[in-house]
Amino acid sequence: NGGMPDLSSVPLGAMLLVAAGWAVAPLAGGAVAMWLGGEKGTYCMWAVAALFAIVVIINLLQFHHPVWMWVVGILAPVPAALLGGRLIKRR
Repeated sequence: NGGMPDLSSVPLGAMLLVAAGWAVAPLAGGAVAMWLGGEKGTYCMWAVAALFAIVVIINLLQFHHPVWMWVVGILAPVPAALLGGRLIKRR
């Protein structure tokens, strides 16, 4: 595994909680960015989406994650942040 720490001994529930955080945190972040950003809310929301995506990818590269966590980590943050922003924008 190239010297990366192995997460195989971590309980599944803990990994599910981390993966859920990769979706819930950007959802909340996108909503807050849109809410606080005013006229620039869309740009702030995209910045939050990009930041979360970068941080998750860094995390994925630092530890040996199961394949399903790679899928969630790559696919969840950006759409979640955009959804959070849209939920606020509709109000």
